Amino acid sequence: MVPVQKLTPVTPSLLPPPDRLHDSTYVSVFLGAIAVATGPIMETPHFNLYIMDYKGAVVDTAQRTPKSLIQTGGNYWWFGNTWYLQTPLEHLKDGCVAVMELRHRSLVTQEVEVGCWTFFHLDLSKITTAPATFEMYAPPVDPLSKILARIPGDSFLQAEINVSL
Repeated sequence: MVPVQKLTPVTPSLLPPPDRLHDSTYVSVFLGAIAVATGPIMETPHFNLYIMDYKGAVVDTAQRTPKSLIQTGGNYWWFGNTWYLQTPLEHLKDGCVAVMELRHRSLVTQEVEVGCWTFFHLDLSKITTAPATFEMYAPPVDPLSKILARIPGDSFLQAEINVSL
């Protein structure tokens, strides 16, 4: 399980595309719309993004999006940001996953906490460029768990994965 860091204030830290190594495969993720059917009212929602290895260690620079560009009601947001993974797939060990945490500032404690999260495997033999819809999970963040707590109702992230040389 990855501990939630106390971030005050929440500062965006999305990195530009990395300098590319010859014959290496890079992944970027366009973060579009997210809907969360149930859960807390989220003030200043933003994504915390990182790569985790099979032991649970963060192995690439963690990045944060700015807060959502558009919010409709209390549970639908549009981000419109691109996350450029900085490490080529060939340099990652087997079992790595890309983790996307939707974080927000709690209205009760004023601390930043994970509202929901999702992930995908960074398997060079299976990953392709395509639109993707990810199911969202309730905290705690643990993509290595055999049992993931789904958020009840229709909770999802619409994104586009781009794989390039």
